Amino acid sequence: MKINYRLFLAVCGSTILLLSNCGKTQKDYVVRMDFVYTNQTEHTLQFVAMDTTRTILPNSTNNTFIVNTDGPKQVNAEQNAPSALAYLLRDNYQEKANLCIDGTCVDVEQEGFVQSSNYQYEVLGDRHIRYTYTFTDADIDKLLE
Repeated sequence: MKINYRLFLAVCGSTILLLSNCGKTQKDYVVRMDFVYTNQTEHTLQFVAMDTTRTILPNSTNNTFIVNTDGPKQVNAEQNAPSALAYLLRDNYQEKANLCIDGTCVDVEQEGFVQSSNYQYEVLGDRHIRYTYTFTDADIDKLLE
């Protein structure tokens, strides 16, 4: 029986290529997002984040909520901001959110802490981003009008 070497090499080469990918898995990365809120007002603020009511006391800093989620190896902080904010506010995020100011609750639509472009961000590592929002008297006055 005559062996066709080209066919033999083609079959062996294909088999090696197929087997070389066996056992390899896609690597998932954990992306850490720190949401930091500063309250420069005399008001106690409350909103729902990660299915939990978050309270931010008057004149307080460094109210941090940490979110760990699956993501890519490299994260673009600016492009990631809208989805990160939606993830933080989850069920509460329907183009608006509810903010309670000293017990009076108002809907916040595409402004203030609901709008990702209002956050400052710092890249702390390949998969670690800090988003910061500051509540001001002007923000609160506008919402209470």
